[in-house]
Amino acid sequence: MTTTNREPLLESFLYTVAGISNKEYQERVWVRAEGPEWNDMDETYNFFFDNGEPIIDEYRKYNLTEVQYKLVVELRNKLDKFEDNCMLSKPYKTEEELINLPEWQEIRDLAKKVCKSFNYERKPFKG
Repeated sequence: MTTTNREPLLESFLYTVAGISNKEYQERVWVRAEGPEWNDMDETYNFFFDNGEPIIDEYRKYNLTEVQYKLVVELRNKLDKFEDNCMLSKPYKTEEELINLPEWQEIRDLAKKVCKSFNYERKPFKG
């Protein structure tokens, strides 16, 4: 169940993390471009880092517990590493190839832990 009194930036960040955690969403939206959402891996990265860095930098302001903070930092670090090792320097060309890598599955699993630590469940998109 989603808590409704979160800061808007934190809510948006968790929405992005939930998308990272969900392979079916990634296949439907990123790979097949079946809406109603429009998104891709690059845009998700941008949302994650644009919203996540201020939250990490000021995690006490956002009332993150130590566990939540450590999980978010770990996810950021894994995303950085994945970008460097898989997206930029490997011959993968499509998001479908990328989301099927074992490294991405580790990221999805960690994103699920982040969502669970916040008791966050992504609500369906209502365009």
